[in-house]
Amino acid sequence: MDGWVDQAAEAIEDERARGAAPGGVDARNLAIALVSMNERVQYATFAEEPPSLPDDAVMDVLLEIWLKAIYGTATTLGRS
Repeated sequence: MDGWVDQAAEAIEDERARGAAPGGVDARNLAIALVSMNERVQYATFAEEPPSLPDDAVMDVLLEIWLKAIYGTATTLGRS
């Protein structure tokens, strides 16, 4: 998972540097939490391990959390 974390942290730092995302907690720490959350939520859903999300909701829920954690809003990419 280190590779995913590295890529996510770099993307967060890039978005902050270009002014698209506000500053906040350390980008690598945020990336660790987000990637770990993705792994656990997807595992529970696909293994049908309660509590879990419905298959058709997993990606929308995770995307909204990522957008709000990074940008402070889910309106990026046309979400509200």
